[in-house]
Amino acid sequence: ARIDYYARELDGALEQFEHLPYLIGIEAALVELLYSPSEAVRVNAANHYLDFAQSRAGIAAAYLMDAGGTTLASSNWDQPTSFVGHNYAFRPYFQEALSGRTGRFYGVGVTTGEPGAFIAAPIAVGADVIGVAAIKLSLAGIEDGWRQSGENLAVADASGVIFLASDAARRYRTLEPLPAALRERLRLTRQ
Repeated sequence: ARIDYYARELDGALEQFEHLPYLIGIEAALVELLYSPSEAVRVNAANHYLDFAQSRAGIAAAYLMDAGGTTLASSNWDQPTSFVGHNYAFRPYFQEALSGRTGRFYGVGVTTGEPGAFIAAPIAVGADVIGVAAIKLSLAGIEDGWRQSGENLAVADASGVIFLASDAARRYRTLEPLPAALRERLRLTRQ
């Protein structure tokens, strides 16, 4: 029963933001930027909108990528670890969204070095996906809650890599040795 409770808690933390990238992606400022990515006024409007969305939703970041995976605008546009200009086409969440589906991924941020859950949605005009809206969620609060409760919990992904744990020393350990092909896939996605 306790495992079910913590599983529902984790699912709920992610599900409450499942549709946010879709809502962010319908903002006119983002669509306009995808059509005119070099116009400073449009870049500024998109950055400020994403900053507003991020702060209101209480998420770690919100950002817009073109169909090639390059970030055109981000809620952290004015920070040293800005996503703007970085290309995330190699990430599975981007590839899923580009194919027209919701993309989900948990990994360590390649720009910030901070772990998080990424959710992405396609921005489509007609049948064409012209860009991707994405958000990053920090799950540190969940781990903190586990630690404070005294529970000894860990969550592993389908590859057997522990990515959340009440004991930080267990994080990013594996349940068993990983085959070479799986290690290579993890390297390519920089998970």
